[in-house]
Amino acid sequence: IVDWSTSPASWLLISISSNRTSVGKAISISGFIYPAHANATVTLTYNMPNGTILTRYVTSGNLGEFEDILFPEIAGSWTVKASWSGDLDHRGVSSKVLSFIVEAPTSQVPGAPLFSRFYAIMILIAIIGIAMLYRIISSSRKSFK
Repeated sequence: IVDWSTSPASWLLISISSNRTSVGKAISISGFIYPAHANATVTLTYNMPNGTILTRYVTSGNLGEFEDILFPEIAGSWTVKASWSGDLDHRGVSSKVLSFIVEAPTSQVPGAPLFSRFYAIMILIAIIGIAMLYRIISSSRKSFK
């Protein structure tokens, strides 16, 4: 029988790679358990903007470190919390809750500004060419009169 009330405390710290990302782009949630516990299962609980709870599991490394890479598919405000259930030596613990924003993709086609700029320059060159051609033709008609 284990008396969990007398087991030493543990700590679970997490961080996120950015507080803002875009739909479909990676965001990394990493952290560690202290004292270090290798091969421990860490539960990451994500609260999605639509109210859905996403639960993912990662395994800690030799130094108690862990990482989850998420590619969020829903825009809005997200939260994430990590928890560890503990073991015979240490009580389980939950991390603080972290927030991040997932931005909706823009409706612009990738490369569209460059594409538009290219055509604007081509149209400008064509207009200048037509104006020069008109001038040449006009001046050559005057010289034949």
